Amino acid sequence: MGVLLAFCSFYSYSETTYNQSSNAAATGQQWTMTNVIPQNTGLSVTGIIYTYNVTKNPADAFTVSIQNKNASGTGFVFRSTDDWSGLPGNTIAKSVPVDNIPFKAWGDGEIATTGFGTVKNPVIIYNYKIDTCAATPVIDRSCPNYIPPTIDTPSIATDTATEEYIKEVMANKTKLETEEEKKQKELKKAAEEKKKKIEQIANKAIQNTLLTANAVAQADAFFAMNNIKGFESYSVSMPGGTYKDAVRLQDAKLPDNVKALRGNLTQQNLHKKMVEEQYKRFNNN
Repeated sequence: MGVLLAFCSFYSYSETTYNQSSNAAATGQQWTMTNVIPQNTGLSVTGIIYTYNVTKNPADAFTVSIQNKNASGTGFVFRSTDDWSGLPGNTIAKSVPVDNIPFKAWGDGEIATTGFGTVKNPVIIYNYKIDTCAATPVIDRSCPNYIPPTIDTPSIATDTATEEYIKEVMANKTKLETEEEKKQKELKKAAEEKKKKIEQIANKAIQNTLLTANAVAQADAFFAMNNIKGFESYSVSMPGGTYKDAVRLQDAKLPDNVKALRGNLTQQNLHKKMVEEQYKRFNNN
């Protein structure tokens, strides 16, 4: 009737910490949320994972509800009901997400039943997250609303010892600020190097993809040529050796072309005559 789920382990990133509770139903089928989840500022529930066994007759009507009262009003802030009516006993496991409901809205929880049946071996787990930037005071330097702690100086008359103390405090504050700036620069440099490395890997992957696509295209073209009907005749190997000329000229000397020679002389005389006519016209003018 259900699928067994693996519980997520603790993990965190940036300004948000994720975790999960222990078994809320370890000591019974009713529990107080303050004993299950820590009362941290900025804590909200993101989901509930539960599993249990049911013992009953298949013909009997029976429902099981995992629920939490609404601490900020009436009714329930969470309720998930499983109807076992007409079904034999079995084991169920569910994961139900919720929309980041703040901890202050979660009242006492319980396993409520109707009809005839028995719930055994219940396990109720609450997944939650903590926004560390919502805490007061904010202790995470990465939070946008982080305010460095102020250093109180003694309110006594100014003298040499007090001046030296103030100088020492200011020097330590400057040192802390310098170390913080150095840390931020190192983080920025590491992020840039990581980005550059990712870009190099991406470019290399693109080049490999293009080379692979080119190789595939060449292979496809070669395969298509091999499938052209009659193309195999172009790959027939020819025997080697010497191929002798089949045509020979019988005469040792070719005769002159008399008609061509006569035509050339006629053209030459005509050109000469035209030049002389032009020359005469020039001199007469």
